[in-house]
Amino acid sequence: MKKQFFVLAEAVLMMAACGNKTGANNASAESTVTDSIATVAEEDIQKDIEAQLNTVYAKLREMDASGEGINTRELDNLFCSREFLELEDDVYEKARNATSPEETFSDEGWRWFPGISVAETVDSVAVELIMKGRVEVKFRLIDKRGVKARQHLVMLQEGGQWKIHNWIDEEAFPEGNYLDWMKSYLGAQTGEVLVAPDEDWTEEAVARQIKKYIQAVNETFAEGSGLSPFDLDKKYYTQYWNEVYNKVNEKDGKQPSVETCFFIDDNHWTGGLETPLMVQNIKVELTTGTTAEAVVTLKETEGGFSSKEILLLEYEKSEWRIHDWLEKSHDATGSILSNMEKYIEK
Repeated sequence: MKKQFFVLAEAVLMMAACGNKTGANNASAESTVTDSIATVAEEDIQKDIEAQLNTVYAKLREMDASGEGINTRELDNLFCSREFLELEDDVYEKARNATSPEETFSDEGWRWFPGISVAETVDSVAVELIMKGRVEVKFRLIDKRGVKARQHLVMLQEGGQWKIHNWIDEEAFPEGNYLDWMKSYLGAQTGEVLVAPDEDWTEEAVARQIKKYIQAVNETFAEGSGLSPFDLDKKYYTQYWNEVYNKVNEKDGKQPSVETCFFIDDNHWTGGLETPLMVQNIKVELTTGTTAEAVVTLKETEGGFSSKEILLLEYEKSEWRIHDWLEKSHDATGSILSNMEKYIEK
């Protein structure tokens, strides 16, 4: 049957009349880069990383020059990954409730000041590509006194920007890196990459979940079904997707016209095709212990039109969930999620 639009509440009236016209990874960091997975980063990635590092330390100098002190939490919020910030929130919450100095958590700002004062110069930047959207970066900092220090980071591409995901320093941090140190403080396992259980860590398991999702889409959009498409997001998409998606819907509900909404003609539930749909040629790549990428072909059962789609999935709440729809390439900066992030930040 044809796609339908649902009016659930006045606040989402315009959003419900539209889909996605604009359309457009998380694991513990490795302490070393092995020769088997590391390759020389492409020149544009190298330039982007260097530009981002210069932006980061320029902000640090700006804070220092203001005379109001350096707010490392603000730096983290500006330049660190989502997983890092979520862990940091939990760490701060636990530290606030500490009853003795031994129960607190602090690196005394070491990750931003590794034995030097405010860095004046960033140089000798070496970037190694681990996988799409994930790099390890080694570079040198020099402060105004000429004192030098080395830094080793893992960075992820999120929302079109390179974000700091982890600081690696065998001598500075008890677990050898900052991310695992926070996990250890919170009582989580360290020293391992977290993975989905064996029965779900298969290409077949990912493919089954995608087929299950398309079946739910068809049932939802079937004539007279009475089901809400918004429940598809709650059941089949990641928590972060839903957080961003809800903010988009809220902003769409305040727009003066449908034309200024993020969702206009089509939607992400069907890839812009008419239901019912068939899913064919599912090719899955398991990328990390909790993330996967699937290239699929969606085809209209009645109309015959088809579309090739790239889905990013994350293992969350004991099942594979859709985290993003990429456009016709593997570049996450042009994805639905990335464009939603940009829309709510305007």
